[in-house]
Amino acid sequence: MLLRAAFRVGLVAYAVAFAAGMAWTWSTHGRPPALRDSPLTLADEAYARGDVERAAREYRMVSSIDVSNYDTPKKLAEMLSRMGDASGEVDQFRRATELWPRDPATHRRLGLAYLKTRRFEEARASFERALRLVPGDGEALQGLGEALLELERYDEALRAMGDAVRALPGNAVALNSLGVALALAGRDEEAVARFEEAVRLDPQPAYVQNLARARAASREAKP
Repeated sequence: MLLRAAFRVGLVAYAVAFAAGMAWTWSTHGRPPALRDSPLTLADEAYARGDVERAAREYRMVSSIDVSNYDTPKKLAEMLSRMGDASGEVDQFRRATELWPRDPATHRRLGLAYLKTRRFEEARASFERALRLVPGDGEALQGLGEALLELERYDEALRAMGDAVRALPGNAVALNSLGVALALAGRDEEAVARFEEAVRLDPQPAYVQNLARARAASREAKP
């Protein structure tokens, strides 16, 4: 059986990429002075210029003033994620889901934050809530598979990751994750095939290493 650590690419990279892709391009041109100086405007401006710590402080202030605002804890969670504060990220995404429980994307992001803090059972529950809202969501299925893999529920993880590959055709991350699940289940030849597909799409070193290890394990398993 191949070591799990040898295969881990992890969904943290996905979470970071997702956060980097979120953009609030707010402009203060033409606004009255009171609005330009509001904490929310200051937070948005700090985010736009890359001042993450200032943005987090201002979003936290806004969140304490307007406790019913759904967007602010999401934005604060993004800032905390970029600052490496996974525990704070969990708290803010959880608050956002409480304020608006029918947003599947926020449940999915909460699940990713739980994965980063190794709270796998809570991650599983968050991804399943996202999937109840949007059945077949590929990213939620992939996250669910990762959580189930960590919980050593291999058959369920394989089903979730197989569904993720079908929902996200041509996605190297999903193929690599499925390869991990197959390798951990001892299905080495199938793992090799998935890793080969991942490498064809994205020949990054982690996928190449996974493929090499899976091929070695497949050779050793043959009589």
